[in-house]
Amino acid sequence: MVRRLIVALLSCSFGFFVFAFPEMCNSQTVTLPQEVEGVAKKEKPQNLDSIRSEDLLPASTKLWVSIPDAKSMEKHFESTQFNKLAKDPAIKPFIDGLRDQIKDWMQSQNVRLGMDLDDLEGVHSGEICVAGVLPQVTGEDVKGTHGIVMLIDVSETYDEAKKLQVKINEQLIESGAVQTTKKMNGIDVIVSTIKRKRLRNNQTNHQAIVGKKWMLVSDNEQIFGDVLRRLAAPAKIRKAETLAAQPAFTEVMKRTELKPHTSHVRWFVDPFGYIQLAQALEDETRQNRTQRDDWASIMKNQGMGAAKGVGGNISIATGEHELLHQTFTYAPRDSSVKNSNRMFELFDFSPTAGKKLDPPKWVPEDCSSYLSGNWNFQKALNSFGYVYDAFIGEEGSFDRLKSDFKIDPDMQLDIDKLVGLLDNRFTVVSATVKPIDETSERIIIGFPIKGSPDFVYNSFKRATGGQEIVLSGVKVIRVDSEEPESSGIDPGPFDLPDDLEEEEEEEEEEREFSLFEERFFVVIKDHLLVANNKDYLKKLIQKLNAKKDSKLVESPDYVQINKALAKISNPKNVGWRQFGRIDRVLEANYEMLRRGEMAKSQTVLARVVNQVFKKKAEEAAAQEGKELDPEAVRKQKLDGSDLPADYAKSIAPYFGPIGWVMETEKDGWRITGCVLKKKVMTEVVQKVGAKKSTQR
Repeated sequence: MVRRLIVALLSCSFGFFVFAFPEMCNSQTVTLPQEVEGVAKKEKPQNLDSIRSEDLLPASTKLWVSIPDAKSMEKHFESTQFNKLAKDPAIKPFIDGLRDQIKDWMQSQNVRLGMDLDDLEGVHSGEICVAGVLPQVTGEDVKGTHGIVMLIDVSETYDEAKKLQVKINEQLIESGAVQTTKKMNGIDVIVSTIKRKRLRNNQTNHQAIVGKKWMLVSDNEQIFGDVLRRLAAPAKIRKAETLAAQPAFTEVMKRTELKPHTSHVRWFVDPFGYIQLAQALEDETRQNRTQRDDWASIMKNQGMGAAKGVGGNISIATGEHELLHQTFTYAPRDSSVKNSNRMFELFDFSPTAGKKLDPPKWVPEDCSSYLSGNWNFQKALNSFGYVYDAFIGEEGSFDRLKSDFKIDPDMQLDIDKLVGLLDNRFTVVSATVKPIDETSERIIIGFPIKGSPDFVYNSFKRATGGQEIVLSGVKVIRVDSEEPESSGIDPGPFDLPDDLEEEEEEEEEEREFSLFEERFFVVIKDHLLVANNKDYLKKLIQKLNAKKDSKLVESPDYVQINKALAKISNPKNVGWRQFGRIDRVLEANYEMLRRGEMAKSQTVLARVVNQVFKKKAEEAAAQEGKELDPEAVRKQKLDGSDLPADYAKSIAPYFGPIGWVMETEKDGWRITGCVLKKKVMTEVVQKVGAKKSTQR
């Protein structure tokens, strides 16, 4: 079962690539940048046993996921409560079904590395790595230059790896591949080529096992040859040309070290490099090559290019933590990066001196999750204006939009004044009410305001066109996503200018997707609250009127998480704080899944999933020249009928509290988080063990 966890993790990694990298194939020769050719004769020679995947992959790697030691990861996972749950006979059939669906989905996505995911269980003995690569191409189309690379340490399972290679090739031949064997860097390489009608290039698969140590597979000959060259002569590796030597990679790895704990998963993404790769692949496989906006370049030019890399480390079962993780977004303040200051203003999460991130008074003690953070909304609004203008393609567009909202007689919305009244902090709380049904999830978003409560209330009333109701003697604005607003706008994305909506005017207007069926807005006690349920909002209003502080801060699990996070972060730099009770967060979705009613659930997760399925169904219908049946409802694909009915006894004890904090540093943002064991279960296990010892 633990080996299956690794397979599932790889499935997710593959899925991430395949979702964005649907067609990676080409055959080219390797050309090294001139500045690298003469480098590094003074560098310390490496040998095959000491190198890691980042020493083999090129500098042009845009996405990288690595399990440094698969066996160690398995061993650590065995001691977690998650593993105990996975082994529970009552939950095992569902886990197996979920795993099979992931496997089937992966196979349906045409993963061209040629492997059945189960086969990996028998061949790994050390590191397993998957990477997406896009070499730098100057003055050329990027199509065909991209690829997937997989590296597996088979030093202890060489014979099994050779058998797997035979199996892969048999499966490829059955799929219509033409196979040849050739020498590359003195090593035998098996090359499979499959013709695909809908692709401009043939699909290829390259495999080799080098030095009875590394199994290398890739769907791109150029990239395969580049990695193989280093494997064949590790002593001649030019470090400057590898992923390991890139400043963003090294900085991210350094800033997320989990010492003294061992890292079981490492990952890294070059944000805009990855987006460029994904967009190139999408363009390459489009049947209709229509021109689209290059939004990534727009964002990069507006200062987001300051983000050079995102990545981190994950450790399992450290002793204190079920799971420990750190993620760092590396964004050096480089004056040479165009408009880089705008990024730091848009995402100014700096902690406010003298203001703690303790729960506001309205936060209930029995909530499922709590998130609160600092955000300089005025700076963010100004920076967003530049981005908006860039997307529209006309300077001053955002100022004109704000002016239109302000002078419109029905709206009279002064965005600058409204944002200026928000006190640079937000809080998001979730809760689950019983009995469980499709509407059991509660979400509340809160903002402290600096003053002018009537102005804030009236601004939202005009902007939403909502209906005014009264709860506990307080005026509340009700907005129903299923009903057209009488006036104003919905507080979602801004309407686009007329010239960008021209194509949609002939079609029937489709209502914007909303996370909530209903929304309720209230301004009370210097707080703006937005909720998805009237009765729950009424409860919070009564709590605020009672003038009592939130007791969440005294809850043992909240205190436990805060103490754990204080040991691994710098409280002075913390600008965001999150706390969650996994058992309560999952309960509503679990119960609806068990009943087979997930498709009609109104939880945020269910609404998002339903929207994704709807969009996919619409695209499929459009390709077939059909109209989507409006009565069609997404059918629940996972069978949860055999799941235990008693959630509190069978499932909840396996899930402890979770939390994370975000620290703002001068050159980026670091998220540090952990999952802890549930104390109730731990104490029960200890008592049972002590009792048995006494009886002996």
